[in-house]
Amino acid sequence: MGAGRPSIPFNQEIADDLCEQLSTSNKATSTILAEIGKTGDTVGVTTIYKWLRDNEQFAKDYARAKEEQADFLAEEMLEIADDDSLDVGFTDEGKPFVKGENIQRARLRIDTRKWIASKLKPKKYGDKIEQTLQGPCGEALNLTVSFVKPDGS
Repeated sequence: MGAGRPSIPFNQEIADDLCEQLSTSNKATSTILAEIGKTGDTVGVTTIYKWLRDNEQFAKDYARAKEEQADFLAEEMLEIADDDSLDVGFTDEGKPFVKGENIQRARLRIDTRKWIASKLKPKKYGDKIEQTLQGPCGEALNLTVSFVKPDGS
């Protein structure tokens, strides 16, 4: 077997920094690691995955940070939806016009965050369908069904 990159030992400081930034940003793990790497510590996503497999506490902290990131994304969706500052432009004659491209971009930003939040915290942000059915004796039967595709999405 060929020699690969040497394994980087677990670093609590990097792990803590990663989890803190994940829970309070919309950034991907790889983006945060690149930013951390600018300060001298170079750790890649594959190293993080190894740490997650090997370190139970880090795996719990990382999972919690990702769930908190879902809440951060939900807050961010409100800000994006409420910001209409770029929705209207003005011609050289001063006539207002709707900037559909900006509105579509905001919709894409919200939809992307909504999708990610539903995967990170499905019980809170996932799709649910609730229907009341009547049982054989006339009593109400409450069923909640969550739909999950075979690929987990």
